[in-house]
Amino acid sequence: MAGSLLGFALWLGIGHPAAGFENMNGEYVITKTPNAGGTKYNTKWSEYTNELGGVDYFEMYIGPFTSLYSQVWWAALPPVELPDVIKKRFNDSAMAIIGYEVDQVRKKGEKDVDGSILTHDVSVPINVAYNHHHDAFFTGKHSHMEKVPYDPNDRSISQMARADPHFVLVPVEISPSLRGLPTSAHLAAGNGGEYRKSYHGFASSTAYVIDSPQSLTVVAMQIDTWNRDKMNLTGSKFVPGPQPKQSGARPQHGEEIPYSGLLECPLTTRVTKHIEDASAPFGGKSGSHQYYDPNPPPSNCEYQPCGGMTVGVRNMTIPWSNECYPEPRESILSERNPTCDLEAYSGGLRVCKHMWSLLDAEQQIPWQDKPLRYYQKYRFYYQPYDPRVHLVSEPRVSWGIGAGDGSHSEYDVPQCAEGTPAEKCTHVVWGVLTPGGKDLHLAAIHMHCHAPTCIAMELWNNRTGELLCRQTPIYGGTGDKTVGDKFNEPGYILTPPCLWGAERALEPMPLASGVKFMVKAITNSTYLHHGEMAFPEVTLVPWSASAPHQNAFRREQ
Repeated sequence: MAGSLLGFALWLGIGHPAAGFENMNGEYVITKTPNAGGTKYNTKWSEYTNELGGVDYFEMYIGPFTSLYSQVWWAALPPVELPDVIKKRFNDSAMAIIGYEVDQVRKKGEKDVDGSILTHDVSVPINVAYNHHHDAFFTGKHSHMEKVPYDPNDRSISQMARADPHFVLVPVEISPSLRGLPTSAHLAAGNGGEYRKSYHGFASSTAYVIDSPQSLTVVAMQIDTWNRDKMNLTGSKFVPGPQPKQSGARPQHGEEIPYSGLLECPLTTRVTKHIEDASAPFGGKSGSHQYYDPNPPPSNCEYQPCGGMTVGVRNMTIPWSNECYPEPRESILSERNPTCDLEAYSGGLRVCKHMWSLLDAEQQIPWQDKPLRYYQKYRFYYQPYDPRVHLVSEPRVSWGIGAGDGSHSEYDVPQCAEGTPAEKCTHVVWGVLTPGGKDLHLAAIHMHCHAPTCIAMELWNNRTGELLCRQTPIYGGTGDKTVGDKFNEPGYILTPPCLWGAERALEPMPLASGVKFMVKAITNSTYLHHGEMAFPEVTLVPWSASAPHQNAFRREQ
């Protein structure tokens, strides 16, 4: 261990050589795009190479996260200073982040559940603490994180950014880079239950670039689904704990369901709807949701206030905004999906805020003497930025079905009719959009959909009918060796991304600017699902045929 930071992070492994180390989370796979070559893409970070050679890496712990059963953690952790060696190395120069890995762990040196001291990091199973999504922000000496007020009717503000009902946390530039480079970077691809085993990397030219990096801020949404009586923290069969009435994870014929209905944020009786115009048409009502906890549990956080909000929020009102579009933008409004209408809404991000319990008001939170405590562990792979080698990625964007230019991000999957053959219990939604910009090209897409229901997501050129990317998740518990033993929870997924670039295993980057795309999501509708998501997390880079980056080294095996 090279050294440590006080507070909420610990860094290790500064300046590791490019050879002789293993991936933190094991093997990864990517999706082969329709016209890619037969060569397998190499995802071993120790073998990454371009004209600058290999990568270095450093690791950081972010946390602790603390929660009780049924509680949501959705808040920013305090900004953490990067290691001095990194800040000094890139002071008045730029770091190119090529990719990263992330896990959730109980940390070496802390107490185990039996009171002993952990001798190594222990991964926390995803069926114990479910990652709904996460956002990691690097800021530098030219920027800082700032809470900015927003209008709840502003469709450009994603629901996934609305941890706070009144403010959004964003990086703000305080002075421009003298090199004309980004002064902050937003890392968020490969979100959700798939975040540990989905490949967070690019082809050899593309990178997140930040001038003079100094700190890291993480905003994560985690849901505690750990049955303290029937499940252990080192990995065991999932056993559901108490669930609210609106949970969709209900056995129909005595079968076992391998996931918790809590992870879909069902509407509970702790939440009351206030509808101001009940006679308005479907998708046109206004009003709010009000959360009230009659018996909030005691604080279980390590610092006050908990994540920047009051612990066990007793009374909070969330304004409603109508964000679904009619066809031909998307399909969910015309199908009268419950997520489009305040009166019909039955679960999702709007009723799933920080420290809220996802049990009904008459259900007492169990195991209040057994809080769960853990960290997120990040490993960042980087090189010194070189304009002759690296393509600077644009800020991350999402093209969502129901996204309303970025804001809605979710929909419900209705349960198929009783007696429908299992193979026909599918639900399909779609959306169409045309990205702007000049000469922006697709470098990577991480399709985000939720584990219990996701079958596939597709990206099509809506004018030519060409399929550009079809991602099929790999489920745990199916025997697929890519998942590995540590991340093999049945019912949970990894999602292989689509990459484009100069490598022989990849297709060239397709143009995105001005191209009309269709996003399609196919889901399993055997059970009702709330708050499903269907959007590509897109990495775009400016590129033209005259760019000098086509001679980037090729990686293959």
